[in-house]
Amino acid sequence: MNIGGLVGALVPVFFVLALGFFAGKRNSFDADQAAGLSKLAVSYALPASLFVGMTTIPKDLLLQQGRLVFALILSHAGFFLVAWACFRLAKTLSSTAAIIYALMLSTSATPVFGLAVLQPLLGPTSSGAVGLIALAINLTVPPAVILLEMDAASKLQAKDLALSPVSGSVKMGSASKQQHPTANSTKNLTASTAVMLLEMDAVPKQQQIVSSLTRQNPVLNGLKAGFQSPLLWAPILGIAIVLAGYHLPKVVASCFELIGSTTSGVAVFAVGLVLAAHPISLSRAVLFGTLGRITVQSAVLFALLHLLHVVSPFAREALVCCSFPLATVVVLFAARYKSAEAESASMLLFSTVALAVTVPAMLWLSR
Repeated sequence: MNIGGLVGALVPVFFVLALGFFAGKRNSFDADQAAGLSKLAVSYALPASLFVGMTTIPKDLLLQQGRLVFALILSHAGFFLVAWACFRLAKTLSSTAAIIYALMLSTSATPVFGLAVLQPLLGPTSSGAVGLIALAINLTVPPAVILLEMDAASKLQAKDLALSPVSGSVKMGSASKQQHPTANSTKNLTASTAVMLLEMDAVPKQQQIVSSLTRQNPVLNGLKAGFQSPLLWAPILGIAIVLAGYHLPKVVASCFELIGSTTSGVAVFAVGLVLAAHPISLSRAVLFGTLGRITVQSAVLFALLHLLHVVSPFAREALVCCSFPLATVVVLFAARYKSAEAESASMLLFSTVALAVTVPAMLWLSR
């Protein structure tokens, strides 16, 4: 292993990460600006880089990656569903936290750190590996969003029903009857009329609640989150061009490479901003979660590669990528759905620092 090359690949990553962290702590970027940088990296620069990278893979080599792609989908989307089911059966986490932790174990920050770390170490083949893993990650996000939206909708519906004006009015009416058993018929008629009016008023409100929940279709939200992502379609379009036997003109490739060249720096800097925006905590859940993120998925993929007899020049890069920090989308989901916010941000920090250990370890194990 080339120690000098390893240091040369990791030191710039940590420098830019620290720069983004200190910029966030100094409030040099507000929340909208930080979100804009992340969107630039994830929605524009990285898809352009992955698209060009996939078009440089020879057609014969690409056709041989079927088993590797299957192994990647199992180690991402399949692993997510298995981890979520295990957390739910164990009942050690809340329903929302179980989804967040399962997504943390099954997705990595490969789109952020992949090109920055792997290209200096393993050369141009790393862009193909990053593209295939980005494809697998974006097939994992839709079921996660579907489960999160279904969980949020069920909680909202339970809360609305608990605060329903109908139940309150019925209780009010029954209480009034208990408190005034000897009231005359006029008062009883007035009370029953008031209860009836309250119930009639509550009907359209309840219908409005139900209709709003119906409009928020969790399945459609999940599919939209995954299948509208440029990180899904950029590798697919690149693969389609290669399989069609079309060679991308040099001037067109240069256009995509120009915006794609900003990927690594902007993406890593944006992760520093994300880390600066969340409190850091050290707990047993954070330590075990960090250890699980950098080890379990790599072990799962390693077993699948041997079980499926996968022989690919991208297999080594894929193993290294599975030991990368947790995906930044996990931190964003944790903040949006108000679950495991401090834990996910802390695991992102510690798993990022662990790159100094996990990258050389995985390179040595997969040599």
